[in-house]
Parts: sequence; structure tokens; C-alpha cells
Amino acid sequence: MSTPEDTSVLAPRPPGSRIKNAYPMIGPGSRQPSEPEPILEKSAPSPSGREQLRAINKYVDCLIRFCYHNCPIKMLAVPMLVPSPLGWYSRLVSDMVEVERMMGKTLSDSKAFELKPEEEHWGGYTLTEGLFNTPLSDVIYYRVSVDAVSWRTGANCVGKLIKVARDSIMKNSVNHFISDVRHLMYLMDHLEEVPETLKSGKANVFAGTTVMIGSTPHVIAATWNGTSFDNKFLPLWQNLKEDIQIVMIRK
Repeated sequence: MSTPEDTSVLAPRPPGSRIKNAYPMIGPGSRQPSEPEPILEKSAPSPSGREQLRAINKYVDCLIRFCYHNCPIKMLAVPMLVPSPLGWYSRLVSDMVEVERMMGKTLSDSKAFELKPEEEHWGGYTLTEGLFNTPLSDVIYYRVSVDAVSWRTGANCVGKLIKVARDSIMKNSVNHFISDVRHLMYLMDHLEEVPETLKSGKANVFAGTTVMIGSTPHVIAATWNGTSFDNKFLPLWQNLKEDIQIVMIRK
């Protein structure tokens, strides 16, 4: 199994943390607008990822507890900086294949997802290195774009979300940052800056952040409800069941 990337760039855990494993991850396009978008008045500079780390931990922690009320009662959020989202997703795909080989069956929707309170990896999440120290207040409205993915091609399902996300990142990562939870947090705090492309009614996937829930990696999906976003987790190992759009920022 690969060794997780160095996380020394991240702030130290606060005293009293009960997380046992500092490396929680298991091994197991864009459209150019026809007319210039309006440039909104700039907000005050947003903090860097390092300055935001405590707030990000709290946000991820609260989202897990909101969605999964019977999660383990312990401090959950543990960040890991990922230099290459494509490399990370490729590793997760390889790990999934290895788990399937060991189990002798394909991980699929045939078995309902089960919470595993004994897992030490609860709440481990990734941040995108390319965006980590980017003040998101500097991201101009029209640089935000999406890669739309339909869950069906004719009569066939496109397959597991993890492979769909990996293929999208492979196609777009040269010219785009893959948005992560920091971008979602910024938009939630600045709803007047949400681009129209994120208000389509589809689930906006912030694929730069994967979150371990039990023994399965998930991504955060945010759907515009008319005034704000409704957030949920989508398991990467299960077949995609709805149309999504992967959120990106043009470099």
C-alpha cells in the first residue's frame, strides 16, 4: 500500500485529540460564457488553508454528524494535503480493486452501506494542495466551471462514482483546480457570489475533498435549493445514481 503524502505542512492537532491514526485514509468541460460574466465586488481577502484549518475541521465534523447521527463519538476531522487529485483518485481506484480481490466479490449497491463505528479512519479528509493557500476571494466569478456527468448513457449506468470522478479529473486537471471543501465553505458564506452554473439543480461535487465515513471514501455534493446549498455525502465506491457536475476553477 502506498504511504500517505507528508502532512507536515498542516497545523498540529490540538491537545487532547483522540484520533489514533494521523494518516486516516485507508488504501482500500468547462464552458466559456458567450458574454463576460459580471464581476462582483470583491470581498475581503479570505484566509489561507493553514489559517482556516480549525474551521475546516469543524465544518467537516459537523457535516458528518448531521448526516450520520450514529457515527462514533470522538473527534473526527483529520486533514491530509493531496498534491495531485488525479494521483489520489488513481490510488483509491487501485485500493478498491485490491479490496474487491481480497473479498472475492465486487463492491456494489447490492449490499446496503453499513456504518462501522470501530473504524479508526472516520472523518479523515483531503484538501487540494493547489488551492490550499489560495485566497478564494481572488477567484473571479467566471473562473468557476463544471464538468457535467450524466449517470446514464442510454440504458446503461456509467458505473462507480470513483471512476467517473477520476476520469473527469484526468480530463480537466491540467487547466483547472479541482474544487474542495474550502471552496464550498466560501460559497456558503458568500451566497451572492454563487455562479449561475452551480444553480442548475444538479449535485455539485467538490471532488478535491474525499471524506472517510466508516470504511468508505465519500465526496461532498451540494445542490442549490433556491437560496442556499443542501449538502450530502456520495459514496465513491457505489454506482452513480444521479446527474452530477464536478466543480472546478480555471487556473
